Amino acid sequence: MIIRTLLIMLTILLFAGPYTGSNPEMDPSKRNVLVMYFDTSPSMGDIYDGNALIDFSRDLAVKLLQTAGSDDLFYIMTSDPEEKFYGNSSDAVIFISGTELYGRERDPEEIINEAENILFEYPDRNRMMLFLTDGFTQKEFPYDNDQLFPAGAFIVMHDTGHKSHSGILSADLDGKGELQIDMISSVPGNYNCEVFFDGMKIYSGGIILNEPGIESFSVNIPEERKTFSSVLIRSDNALNNIESSFYMTIPETEQKKILVTGRKDSQSVKDIQSLARVSSTQFDLEILEPEEAGSVLFDDYDLILITEITGINSFIVSNYKRFLENGGSLFFVAGDKLNLNDYNSRLVTELGFPSIKSMFRAGQGSYSGIEIKSVEHSIFKGVFHEKTVVPSTVEIYSFYLMDGEGWNSLIEAQDHPLLLEREYGAGRIFFLATGTGPEDSNIMRNGIAIPIFLNSFSYLTGKRDSNPSFFLSGDTAGFDKHLYLVPEGRPLKPNEDVYSRVFRLRSPGLYDLYDSDGSLYQKIAVNSEREDRVDYTSSIKKMADTRFFKGFEEKLNINDLFYGASIFRHFIILISVLIILELIVVRIL
Repeated sequence: MIIRTLLIMLTILLFAGPYTGSNPEMDPSKRNVLVMYFDTSPSMGDIYDGNALIDFSRDLAVKLLQTAGSDDLFYIMTSDPEEKFYGNSSDAVIFISGTELYGRERDPEEIINEAENILFEYPDRNRMMLFLTDGFTQKEFPYDNDQLFPAGAFIVMHDTGHKSHSGILSADLDGKGELQIDMISSVPGNYNCEVFFDGMKIYSGGIILNEPGIESFSVNIPEERKTFSSVLIRSDNALNNIESSFYMTIPETEQKKILVTGRKDSQSVKDIQSLARVSSTQFDLEILEPEEAGSVLFDDYDLILITEITGINSFIVSNYKRFLENGGSLFFVAGDKLNLNDYNSRLVTELGFPSIKSMFRAGQGSYSGIEIKSVEHSIFKGVFHEKTVVPSTVEIYSFYLMDGEGWNSLIEAQDHPLLLEREYGAGRIFFLATGTGPEDSNIMRNGIAIPIFLNSFSYLTGKRDSNPSFFLSGDTAGFDKHLYLVPEGRPLKPNEDVYSRVFRLRSPGLYDLYDSDGSLYQKIAVNSEREDRVDYTSSIKKMADTRFFKGFEEKLNINDLFYGASIFRHFIILISVLIILELIVVRIL
């Protein structure tokens, strides 16, 4: 018995020492300071069983804060750089309880840098970082072996994991005056969708997604529009609180003037005229014989479509160049009547057109197919599914083989560029390497004519940068004069509303801009950023003591973050070790 007791005492003395917990750098005699990143990005709006991820995260944060000491100090950052908190735990609970989803993700490196700068100011306290996030971040969290401060993280997810997300992905107006809408979901199901145009419901229906992915559909919108028309797309059963709505503005219907140079009696010109009638309120076509190209003022037009060109001289080329530099666009169709000498000596050398090597001609009864190389381009929006890149019914019988260096190849045939794009000055050039006549291709008798011509007309004549159809949360919108920014539907309050030239757009929605005299100047739309949902949990685990949180029922104590396991848990482990030692010693003796 004496020997047994002595052996147990010796074992205890070998491991004896003051309790420090799992964070030996922490001193229980010091006060704590914690910098918390509370993720309020769009993916935190994902819903499962009636609760959004941010609800779980908010509950977790409040429970932690309620266990903090009165002397503990808290800094809280959110996905919105301007929404932050500094103070004690009771005020921090109030702040967290009032947080809402923000429409943009935040750079993890920015979060880390700001947290470290704060903690540097408190050398006499226990210092720690804490991250409450779903792991879907903008990019990987930076990891450094010499990390300055200890960090903890709670990865918040539903009890089924990251499986429940759906919402309106995007919307755009195509060349036919139809609204093309993309809905995305990770969960198959039937989703309701409504579309409101200037407050009037113009569509209501169910969108069926049989498998995870994207489903596209189109909605006709009225041709008659206000000076600034607004669109709201809403899904009332989408599985994300902030991505269940999509906002955009549509400018007043304005005919774009297109100058077509070509023979009025040619089949190519007749086909283009027929196609343009589909959007008769959008495009005004004027046909000009090729020999008369030098007799008109190009600045009167938004787009010049060249189906045939003759006598390319320095005067014509300089007019094209000035037209492009001033923001106009050219669409060049390389038919079989192209004069290669004039083309190479003028258009290639002076405007940077692609140099032509030779011509491909398919044998009798054969043809070349095409491949869409830039299916994400806006001219293909709503035409092809994301995975469809080889339309099987398009037939190309002849086309020019060109050097496409410096150009963006949108469509290819036989691995050679067929439709190319490039910027020139403030304008843009499209180049089609085949003709539109029946001897060159079946383009004008095929649905591919919609993206190649009709959608391209809208793209080339649109104001792509100066008047966006929507902004993203966090964007800054600047104007050339002072204006009032007011949520749509609320009257202007000059004594209360901000009057400025620059606005930071924080919340998704529709907004009216008013002039100083109270007249409507413009309408703008703001949407949440659509996250890619790349899971960077692995990078968080490298830099922080990481736990997974899947519900409201877990019991938490903030001291566990600073000092590791509680003294009670430490005592239980010690007693267990003594019992095991007792059994081992008895067996040995």
